[in-house]
Formats: sequence, structure tokens, C-alpha cells
Amino acid sequence: MVAEGEDWKDVAIPGSGPVQSAPAPAAKPVPAPSTTAPAPAAPAHHPPKPHEYGPAVHRLLEQYQISSKDVTPSGRNSKLLKLDVLKFIDQNKLQPLPPRPVPLPVVSKPAAAASASSLPPPPPSKPRSGYTDIEVSSMRRTIAKRLTESKTQIPHMYSSVESSMDKTMALRAQLKSAGVNVSVNDFVIKAVALALRQCPLVNCLYTKDEVVSHPTIDISVAVATDNGLITPIVKNADDKAVDAISAEVRELANKARQNKLQLHEFQGGSFTISNLGMFGISEFSAIINPPQCAILAVGGGQPFIDIHGNPVSRMTAQLSYDARAISETAAAEFLQVFKLYLENPAALVLSSPATHIKTQAYAN
Repeated sequence: MVAEGEDWKDVAIPGSGPVQSAPAPAAKPVPAPSTTAPAPAAPAHHPPKPHEYGPAVHRLLEQYQISSKDVTPSGRNSKLLKLDVLKFIDQNKLQPLPPRPVPLPVVSKPAAAASASSLPPPPPSKPRSGYTDIEVSSMRRTIAKRLTESKTQIPHMYSSVESSMDKTMALRAQLKSAGVNVSVNDFVIKAVALALRQCPLVNCLYTKDEVVSHPTIDISVAVATDNGLITPIVKNADDKAVDAISAEVRELANKARQNKLQLHEFQGGSFTISNLGMFGISEFSAIINPPQCAILAVGGGQPFIDIHGNPVSRMTAQLSYDARAISETAAAEFLQVFKLYLENPAALVLSSPATHIKTQAYAN
């Protein structure tokens, strides 16, 4: 420690004297540095992982059996690009490998297979001529000619209406329990007849460029026969009860299928009804039967849920009418009255000519 007034240079520091160290070992000769500078190490190439390239690259690698580690990626963050693989293929002149054969499934034989002799022989094959000629009857030729003329020469217009059939079906069931068997189509015929009485502009013919109002309401009902479609007529249908219409339609349909109709029973008529509801058809369009000016295509009842959540049955009827003779307003009025009769069928079972529904009474 340095006392006051002493110079620190004259004070002896313990352990600061010379120390006798052991002789150092002889140093190994250091080789002279090489005058050639070492080459810089190349950056390590890490093969891209499968998630680092897209499906197109993956497909090329599989198609040409190339390992991704053999291709140098040039994309961002060492992403392997399709261009890199194509370049590698071009440089090495590689060819795609053929697809691997798919092994056929092995079907195990049944334990108790029936012998070939126990199986019945297959039926002899019939010679195939490609097609069979079907003779077209004169009636079908006439029908085809008339329908073609109608569709090409008459400006068809179409309007449709949906009607609730619940009350009509209930009334039909009530009549059946009382021994009166009528069909839905019989109610439709009666409703059309009464609607035509209230809408006489639809009950007309178009002949010689003139519209002729028909004096009576004669409903043609389409009936399918082996020879084609024929339309026997229920004359003065508005004056007949539903059960009378039903009996007459059955008689005319049987005569039509037996080819026993007389000319006056199917020629004429002022309006036609075609009903395909019994075949499960919900709605369709029909071609006008000239010189008549309208035909009603009736579909089958379809189940619906009303706004109160109750199941109801609705039927769609589409009116095809001649725009030269019947206006859109007249067609709409006819469909409105027809709908009112079907939805209020009590009036349909009455045969009095005075029976009709006033449209305005149900509008209030």
C-alpha cells in the first residue's frame, strides 16, 4: 500500500519480481500458407418438399419418374416450378413411362357352383332387321293431317288455371255412397258446359274467315282407341245432369273403342276436352280441333299444402284457343267461371237449365 508522501513508483509490489518459468516447448513448424485461394463453397441444394410444388409438377415427376431432388428449383423460396421440370426433361431427353397395368380383380369361385349342364340353354337370338314397319291407318293419317294444319295455320294462345278439387272429390264420394258412380271428368264436362253458357264468346267456330257462334253447347270428349284419338260428342251438355253425362260418355267411349260410332256422334261439336289426369299427367298443352276455337287440357289432381298448413288437391287446366276468334279477356273469364264451378260443385249436380253461378256473387 502507498503511504502518504511516497511515490508509487518506489513501492515494491508483492509477487511482481521476476519469476523463473519452465522452458517453453519447441514450437512445431508452421506450414507455409498456400498461394492459391480456396474456391468459395457452393450453396447447399435442398430438395423441395412435396408441398412446395403444385399438382402439375407432381404429375410430371410421376409421369417421367423424376426425383424432385434432381431438379433445381427456380421459383421464389426454392419453389419447384413446372418450367424447371420441363427444362430438366428437355435437357436429359426423357420419355414418359407407360402407365402401370391395373391388376384384374380375383373373383373367387362359389363353393357350390352349378354345373354348366344344369343351366337352361339361352333362347335363340332373333335376327335383327334394324326396324319394323308399322302400318298407319287411314284414321291416323287423317288425324295427323288435321293436327298439322291446326298447329301451323291457327294462332294458338294458352291460358291456365288451378282449381281446388277437395269439394268435388268429397261430393263424388258422397254420390258414390248413394249408388251414383260418376268420375271427375264428368264433373269437368258439366263445369265446362255451364261456363260456356255464361261465356258464349268461347263457344264458337271459325269457318271461312268468319267467327260463328254455336247455337248449342256440344262437348267433344277425347277418347283413346287402338286406331287413334277420337272425340265423341255429348250434345246439349249444359242441360244434362252429371250422372246422365257419365252414362252417355261411357256408352260413347265403348262404341268408339269398338269402332261403332256413327258420323253424327263424333263429327261437329263446339268445344273439346282432353283429360290425361288418369295417366298421372299434371298438365299439358292440347292442339285445337278445327273448326272449333278452343280445347281444354285437363291434368290430374296434385297434393299441395295451403297457407294454413292443410293438405289440398289442386288440378291444372290449360285452355288452348284461337286468337283470331277468342280474346284473352274472354278466355280468362271462361277459366274463372270454370274454376268457380269446380270449387263449388253443388250446382253441378242440378240439371235445371237455370242453374248457374254468378261470378260477381263469389267475388264479394
